[in-house]
Amino acid sequence: MPSTEEFTQPVDGVVPVTLVATLTKAGLIPLLIDTPDDPAIRVLILVGGEPSPVQLPESALFDLQLTFTARPQEALGWLDRRPFDILLVNGVDPTFDIVAFCRQVRDRCDWLTLPILIVTRAQGLIEAATFFWTETGDYLSGIVNPSLIGHQIIRTHRLLTELREAKDREDLLQSQAKVLEAVSRELDQSMKRQKRLQSKAASVQHLLLPSATPNIPGVSADWKYIPVDTLGGDCLDIIRLSDTKFGLYLIDVAGHGLSAAMFSVIVSSCLWNAHSATGLLWEAAKEGTVPPPELELPGKLKKLFVAKTPTATLLEPATVLNKLNQIFQMGKWSSFYFTILYAVYDTENSTLTYASAGHPPPIHMDADGHRLADTLGGPPIGFLQEHAYEQYVLQLHEGQEVLFYTDGLTEARGTNGIEYGSARLEHWFADGLGLPLMEQLDRLVEESLRWSERTDFEDDVTALLIKVTAEITPAGSPSEALPEPG
Repeated sequence: MPSTEEFTQPVDGVVPVTLVATLTKAGLIPLLIDTPDDPAIRVLILVGGEPSPVQLPESALFDLQLTFTARPQEALGWLDRRPFDILLVNGVDPTFDIVAFCRQVRDRCDWLTLPILIVTRAQGLIEAATFFWTETGDYLSGIVNPSLIGHQIIRTHRLLTELREAKDREDLLQSQAKVLEAVSRELDQSMKRQKRLQSKAASVQHLLLPSATPNIPGVSADWKYIPVDTLGGDCLDIIRLSDTKFGLYLIDVAGHGLSAAMFSVIVSSCLWNAHSATGLLWEAAKEGTVPPPELELPGKLKKLFVAKTPTATLLEPATVLNKLNQIFQMGKWSSFYFTILYAVYDTENSTLTYASAGHPPPIHMDADGHRLADTLGGPPIGFLQEHAYEQYVLQLHEGQEVLFYTDGLTEARGTNGIEYGSARLEHWFADGLGLPLMEQLDRLVEESLRWSERTDFEDDVTALLIKVTAEITPAGSPSEALPEPG
């Protein structure tokens, strides 16, 4: 190695690294120490045994934390003992195989962990290819400006820092992707379980729907039920209450999905429990009564008995709603509330007695398309505990039709934000009079969807249409809805 005296005087602000190494070992230039606020770049310099082409600007002494070694094995020892940011190598020293040395370094760490910067006098594509395949990171050849080496060290360090941060981000994203993949699999399994549960719940809910149009003397009826999801918060049924009376109800629970559907099942079961043939529609029977005769029941539940004994009393629609309102107060059932329309049709005098709680009023049309009644009803069940519901009586004549529906049919909004509304529903209802009942219902649904320019509804839709085909007994009272006399 050249003597220290050969390099005692810096030239034009340039310090040969051999001189720096000698002075550092002599304790005349202390090694820089990292600080958290301004960490220096840790550079391991393999000076070699020949005069080095590596020269650093004086400023490098204050920007870099330098460690020097003369032999490759010493350099490898340093790499085993502590981390470095850059390895700067004298590439003109013929005393060691630089390619073999670089490969030994790469056995310890990759180029992202420690870039190798080789300073050499060699030039040409062969040298470039050699250094490339040894993953040196970069090399400088020819006559090298001293300041360029310092700049190249800083540039390489910044580049590798950015690449490491990018790799860390990529690793983090890959880790997150694996977590998301696991969550996605779990969600997929959960959705499958949810679908199975919904399918079973839908089967229960469909048992409460009429499986066929009941045989009501002098009346034909049809219905349509369109839930937003597999399950809906709407529910309807047509019940044979006695030989001459039939009950019908539409329920609309706020919300959609499983919770709303199960709540509608609970309400429906309270009204009418076909297995025991009891419910809120009757006053409780007294003891010592005889079993009733077997009657035909709605839906898929057949050959069951109605718990209507000689002392049992069929309750009026308003009374039924008052009882529901006492049971299903919102404070008892969290935020659940529902609307309901319950009606009783009497075949003996062709009257329809009904009460409504927050439900759209029925549309009563004569054969010429004139609306005959318009009522409001009371608030939804659960809103006002002390509210007393009223009931109304419609006198029906041959050719007249009555449409019952939930608000999902009229609240469909157009692209202008305006609802379809009851006036448009009434118009198309009048326009379709005389058509088969199901065809009329299909038209009403199509017109509402056409208005909203959608292929499906945003809320559950239920509609029930009845038509008087023959009058059993002329009633003689005016064709308008009036509160039933007390």
